[in-house]
Amino acid sequence: MTNREEGRLRVRDQLYPGFLILKYLREGSPAHLCKHSPGYSHIPTCSSICPPQVLLAMYSIRCSRCLGLSMVPTAIVSILANVLLLFPGLDYRYICDSHVTPEAVWCTGIWISGFVVLVAVRGFATRYIREGRCLFRADMLCRIAYACVAGLAAFCCFLVNCNGLTNGPLCLHNGTEGQQWSRPLSKTEIEEKSYLYEPERWASACLEPLGVVMWNIILFSTIMTASGLQIAISAVQILHTLLGAICGPGSSKTKDVPA
Repeated sequence: MTNREEGRLRVRDQLYPGFLILKYLREGSPAHLCKHSPGYSHIPTCSSICPPQVLLAMYSIRCSRCLGLSMVPTAIVSILANVLLLFPGLDYRYICDSHVTPEAVWCTGIWISGFVVLVAVRGFATRYIREGRCLFRADMLCRIAYACVAGLAAFCCFLVNCNGLTNGPLCLHNGTEGQQWSRPLSKTEIEEKSYLYEPERWASACLEPLGVVMWNIILFSTIMTASGLQIAISAVQILHTLLGAICGPGSSKTKDVPA
């Protein structure tokens, strides 16, 4: 047998299990797939994995990919919102003069809820399925780890932006010593009512930048919403991947059929 023929047989053995799964999904007749496939009984997918487990594995991978792709828009929205926070009123002068709210300058919406989450999503959105029981479970555990990283990053971003929202924007206002740059809407006492419940204060609180209060409220709320969705998606990803690792291939006592 030549090297070319051996290569063709190797490719056939690698691709045929996927063909069996697709045929099962299309026809719904798993009992005859391996039985009437001479020459393929040595393939682990035919001999050692029962159809319900194959379906669960396929569902787990497909669901992971869908959840991962659904987190991409939230990361993009978070990045764009944080970029806009750096330019109140779409004016670059304030960031050059360090007159931007600190929580916006920290850019957690960009490098935490944005890039870190995108990297984590890349880990559990892949279509690749490892063959073998141990490798499959190891892959599921890696996906759980990626989801934990994404959820933790989103939670940190949520807390930082929540703090930025509750303390109000950094702006020019009339203080006790004349006009000064500070955060006039931040609470000085625990019992004090938050400015978020007093919309009548928003227009007169800051002289510059114009409309910065509403600007910060909308954008910080947008980042918090995106982070909240990322946390929820990560939690669903952890639960269903854990289910796939427990109930996936090799979870039941199946006997290998000799070739």
